[in-house]
Amino acid sequence: MRSRFRSAQDTQADPARVTSGREAHILWIGGAFLVAGCVAYLCLFQSSSLWARAIPLPGDEDGPFGALRRIFPVEWLQASRGSELGLLNSVIYLLILALLFATYWLTLRSVVRLQKQRNAALSVIDWHGNRLLWQILLITALALFVLLWLPGTQSADLHSYIWYGRILATFGDNPLVHIPLEYASRDAGGWLELVYWKDVPSVYGPVWVLLAGGIAWLGNLISNSDTGPHLLGHKILASSAHLVNIALMWRVSGLVAHSRWPLPDSDFMSNAIERQHGAKLVATLVYAWCPLALIEFGGNGHNDVLMLTGIMTALWLHLTGRWRLAAVAFALAALVKVAALLLLPGYLWLLFWDPPLVRDHKAKRKWQGADIYTKSKILSRLPTVAQALLAVAATWTVFYLPFWEGPETLHPLTGGPASTLFTNSLAAMLRYKGAEWLHALATAYGWEALTRQSVDAVRGYLEWPLRLLTLSVTVLVALAATWRGRTFPRMVQGWGWMLFVYLTLGAVWFWPWYVSWLILPVTLLGRGRLFNAVQILCFTSMTLYAIYPQLPSYMFDLVYYRSLLVVAPALIYVGVCRRWKRLE
Repeated sequence: MRSRFRSAQDTQADPARVTSGREAHILWIGGAFLVAGCVAYLCLFQSSSLWARAIPLPGDEDGPFGALRRIFPVEWLQASRGSELGLLNSVIYLLILALLFATYWLTLRSVVRLQKQRNAALSVIDWHGNRLLWQILLITALALFVLLWLPGTQSADLHSYIWYGRILATFGDNPLVHIPLEYASRDAGGWLELVYWKDVPSVYGPVWVLLAGGIAWLGNLISNSDTGPHLLGHKILASSAHLVNIALMWRVSGLVAHSRWPLPDSDFMSNAIERQHGAKLVATLVYAWCPLALIEFGGNGHNDVLMLTGIMTALWLHLTGRWRLAAVAFALAALVKVAALLLLPGYLWLLFWDPPLVRDHKAKRKWQGADIYTKSKILSRLPTVAQALLAVAATWTVFYLPFWEGPETLHPLTGGPASTLFTNSLAAMLRYKGAEWLHALATAYGWEALTRQSVDAVRGYLEWPLRLLTLSVTVLVALAATWRGRTFPRMVQGWGWMLFVYLTLGAVWFWPWYVSWLILPVTLLGRGRLFNAVQILCFTSMTLYAIYPQLPSYMFDLVYYRSLLVVAPALIYVGVCRRWKRLE
């Protein structure tokens, strides 16, 4: 029997080892630039003009982070939003963002090119495969570690997180029905002034509330007066979840490539060898090093990453035949953030048409439409869907029961700011600027019914028509995408298009970290129009931080068109281009 260990001469001639070495080399170079971009990001954020809220770091001004700040001019460190230095910081922010995305795209392009050079001899690449995963994890962990020490965040959500955890762990109350403002008299440390939504209960589910309470309990062991340990605790949780998701993506993408037929536009999954080996590397890299994910999870600590952990776990369980546990994982994801429920109908529809009857993921089963409409077939699949729904309902019941205080417990899911306000969306632009245009048009043509009304009144008239219009567009696309999702690839494709339409056209409340929801489906789909459109949207959505509310007064009118600047490039690409130039 031939020895597992080969001679140096054989190793040099082995294309599998040579190609794997080139992959590792590409990852080291790309990773070095990625980490350098994160270091530049850390240096830029020493200036407070880009902060939404400050994060106290260990040692304060006397520690190593205080020493770093003392390197820079005081005027620049204390630059205010809307000042000339603040505008300069916005420009530098865009340049660093462009560097991060360019590094990400060029590294991905190089890896995909290398995958196309593979041949049948690469079937032994699995000996090297996990090394590449560990390399990606190591570089990602280093980038996240750098972003952990940002002295400020780009949103105020992290400070709301620590208050909801404090309501549970410190005050022993229910964050789903109690608001931070109720504890103003007991806020000796002045934490409340850092919270933006003081009169809103937690809009997140019981699973996240329990995690937030655990972080608050651990933070209190360190300090119950300093917000730093509590804030860093949430950032560490988000960064850890991102690393877990990378490992899950490695596993899920490998199962998909091994046992599922790829869609026609998945060019880097075009043959068996690439599906089994190259797809894992490319898909994992797409998710792991996306700058939006790194910044929003590692830098800003958003809990959307935990929702993605639940969804990715559900996909892994489904692909290994454990669909009941997959339904539970979907329920847990929605108990972190209710947006996960947008994906549940597509999964239930998949279970109806293509249930995972066996746990052997190597079985390549294709949908046979010829006999799928028989009455016996339909009736035999109804119990599968019913069991999945029962698993979801039971999971929600178990976790909501300790927090249940009547129907008002669910009110934050439908009555929070995202459900009642307009911001950063096309609908928001039409509501604010469209009302001005309509009022001016009415004045020009003498429409007395409108000219007698104020612009604010016209905005009120536009609110519900805009809500109805955006909801209708989202529902129609969701129904069409779900109907076609009778196989696993089509379900994932349906998720992608539904979320894309929702975030660009259907949402009246939009923030950049919502785009992270799209990274998961497009990563599994591979190259195509949707993949490229989402990459564009990832970049343009992050530019929002350089526009609102950073611009000086003489440029402030541009703020009202920020949503157009964010979503228009991706929508134009989808509507005009059949295909962007493929990576070669």
